Amino acid sequence: MLGLSEVVSSSQEGRLSSRSFDNLLCTLNRIRRERNSDHARCILEFIQSRGFEYNVRLCMHLVPMLAESGLMRDAQHVLDLLPDQHESLWNSILSGYVRYGQPQQALSLYAKMQDSRVHPSTHTFVPVLSACAKLKDIQKGREVHAEAARHGVDTEVHVGSTLVDMYTKCDLPFKAQEVFNRLAVRSVVTWNSLIAGFSANGFGERALYWFEKMQLEGITPNSITYVCTLKACGSSGAIDKAQDIHSEVSKCGLEKDLYVGSTLVDMYANVGCLAKAEAVFDKLTYRDVVSWTSLMNGYVEHGQSEKALQAYQQMQLEGNSPNKYAFVCTLKACGSAGAISKGLELHACIPEAVSSRDSFIGSALINMYTDHELFARAHEILHSLHNDVISWNSLIAGYVKHGRNKEALGYYHQMKVKGLTPNTGTYASILKACSTLGLINVGKAIHTELIREDLATELVIGSALVDMYANCGYLTEAQEIFDKLEARNVISWTALISGYVKHGAHQEALDHFDSMEREGISPEATTLICILKACGLLGATEKGRAIHAAAARKALDRELIVGSSLVDMYANCGLLFTAQEVFDCIPVRDAACWNALLVGYAQLGESYMVFRSFDKMGIEGYRYSVTSFISVLNACSHAGLVDLGKEFFKFMSERCDIIPTLQHHSCLIDLLGRAGLLEESIAIINRMPFLPNLVIWHTLLGAVRKWSIVDIGRGAFEQAIELNRRDSSAYLHMFGIFSEAHMQDDAFHIQALGMKNMAGL
Repeated sequence: MLGLSEVVSSSQEGRLSSRSFDNLLCTLNRIRRERNSDHARCILEFIQSRGFEYNVRLCMHLVPMLAESGLMRDAQHVLDLLPDQHESLWNSILSGYVRYGQPQQALSLYAKMQDSRVHPSTHTFVPVLSACAKLKDIQKGREVHAEAARHGVDTEVHVGSTLVDMYTKCDLPFKAQEVFNRLAVRSVVTWNSLIAGFSANGFGERALYWFEKMQLEGITPNSITYVCTLKACGSSGAIDKAQDIHSEVSKCGLEKDLYVGSTLVDMYANVGCLAKAEAVFDKLTYRDVVSWTSLMNGYVEHGQSEKALQAYQQMQLEGNSPNKYAFVCTLKACGSAGAISKGLELHACIPEAVSSRDSFIGSALINMYTDHELFARAHEILHSLHNDVISWNSLIAGYVKHGRNKEALGYYHQMKVKGLTPNTGTYASILKACSTLGLINVGKAIHTELIREDLATELVIGSALVDMYANCGYLTEAQEIFDKLEARNVISWTALISGYVKHGAHQEALDHFDSMEREGISPEATTLICILKACGLLGATEKGRAIHAAAARKALDRELIVGSSLVDMYANCGLLFTAQEVFDCIPVRDAACWNALLVGYAQLGESYMVFRSFDKMGIEGYRYSVTSFISVLNACSHAGLVDLGKEFFKFMSERCDIIPTLQHHSCLIDLLGRAGLLEESIAIINRMPFLPNLVIWHTLLGAVRKWSIVDIGRGAFEQAIELNRRDSSAYLHMFGIFSEAHMQDDAFHIQALGMKNMAGL
């Protein structure tokens, strides 16, 4: 058995003939190649029963065989028994730990190796750096990098490639680039690591730059190169480049390769080219669960969750059993489509032993239930899982997503009480909660904690800190954190730009957008929404047009949220014809898109177009909103259509179930005031279910000034200064009313009173 019969028969009292010893070594090497743990365990028992485990020459083959077969504890036990522990044996076990998913044990063994004063080699640093990459332990990775440099092997091709891979997996692609640039020899594996790293960290255009440079240097891409580069095209929205690479892949005969084909499906699906994704998918000679999941993900991400659920059923009909990624994607589709019954059905199909053991599936279930705001069910799933940070993160993120930020903070503290250490995902969610609630002091306390743990400059956490400070109006602090980030991606840039736009620093937002593009970072839809708002408010028409053209090249202008922002931007710039053109080109519109058009026409006094668009919006089945009626009431006010305005006001509450807000009342008061119906305006104010604000009194004062009804003006003025005695607009209005009524003494009195109150006397 196992070729040991001759060895067994010739072994006597722990001694082997030369021929039997050679046969035993051949058997060990064969099992090492096969990686058969049962055979490895069997031969180990034989060797131990004969006392051969102390034979150094034999152990030089035994330890690697055990490590290759996954018997790590046995391999380390044999090593510990040897008086002469050769460096290659340590390396075998280090590699085994990494191969079999035990990176922490690899680092522990490396520390022990350093204490034993065995000198590391190239073959030592490769698995140790791989362990750091798997753990994302950048601090240890830097230490090992420094040690490799001291031994003069950091630029050796295998160590260098592993360093590039380690830095990219620790979200430091530019540090990986520094290492890459120092390498004298770069294999296709090294190039692939760099391209994949930039792509995975949101630097798609940078990844494409290195792909082109690789080809210029005469390195032939392999299937993995194409996969990495296609992913970069997907993340950066580089559709033209993607189609060029697709043609290249087809010429190489790789389009039907399952791995490359699935990536093509994934890439086209990512950029919203679902028809092309389906076309590639249909050409695949064999469709596995990975390719199905890529297509389903595309449907979910682009608002076609129903099609994702249909694809899930078709996948099963074709004999493909769903893996955990397919389950997770389908659960996400159930959450997005509001298909809770389908989600419950799917949950029932997942064995309880799997859902309670696998935090990936468990977290997806929590996400689905929180998507439907079924928080009690989400808690049931959480309690059935092992107490791990991933599932807690899903619960906290669910509370944040639905605006229940105080509860999210409560569960964050509970999680820490249970002894769980927050990770990147936890901090990202909880900083978002602080940002939304404006809890700057809580955010600062968390920031201090992150500095203490040396995490504040990490990309995801750093971006969340930028967002928190910027959203709370602390733009200087946000800029300082941004400047210290080890790497910056589209998320961190968008967080900063969004903060500048929110707080009125529109030119600074445009300047940062230009800087972002100079660094080769492609804007996402969320970035474009912010910067288009800045263009509209600044009246920066040419810049807006340039951004529109760039968005069109990446098909982002067809995305609903970007299309609505373009309509809003052109309307703010007074280009209503262009705004209408953009609106007409949006393939699927929603109420927000219609409202952007209505607001644009209303702002420029195009009352006829407001009414026309309002009617068309209703005819096409879109639900009117608060904003819709503000626009149409403003249009009535500008056109002097009092009766029509009253009808709209009544229609809003009686037919559309919209409770009129203070702003709607302000529009109605403005409409009546412009028509000289001031007594009716006062009656509206007295009937309002809430107290009038300064805007209401300013509106009435403006009408009083037009119609010179002084007594009503006095009353409105008194109400305004009761709300704010330093309200300069109220004094200016009243001064104008008295002056135009030739009541000079009263005018001078108001002027003096205003100066006194404004000075705080």
